[in-house]
Amino acid sequence: MKLSSSAHPVRGGLVIALALSIVLLGGSAGIGVHRFGSLSHTLAYARGVRLLADEPTMDLGPMEAGSRMTFAFRLTNLTGRPIKLIGAQTSCSCMVVDDLPTTIPPLQSRAIPVGIEAPSQADMPASGSVRFFTDEPDALELALGYTG
Repeated sequence: MKLSSSAHPVRGGLVIALALSIVLLGGSAGIGVHRFGSLSHTLAYARGVRLLADEPTMDLGPMEAGSRMTFAFRLTNLTGRPIKLIGAQTSCSCMVVDDLPTTIPPLQSRAIPVGIEAPSQADMPASGSVRFFTDEPDALELALGYTG
């Protein structure tokens, strides 16, 4: 039995549509990686993220009671315009966010240092949060956390 190419026109059309979709998605991903520098940044932008933290929750590891340390949140501006960090709110007075206000240029990253003093009681967990406030209408605030 000989099958002609017109025997299954729907199946052939679906195969062509699937192949075209794969080519278009691959091309879009390539353009996004070229613009944003990585596939994860491209996907974040597609989800509506405009200000991205490399690690939304930092694990500081064990901290001695009463010790002080500095760590940094690395933030990436995924927009085509500068984003100004205009302030921050911390979950406790044991934290200080340095270097604000600051501006993150378009499609660039900046490390934002945070100073912390561990609780003086050994049985208290060292965890908390920082909310950054921006001038970006699509990302007016960004909440991040830490544990220790």
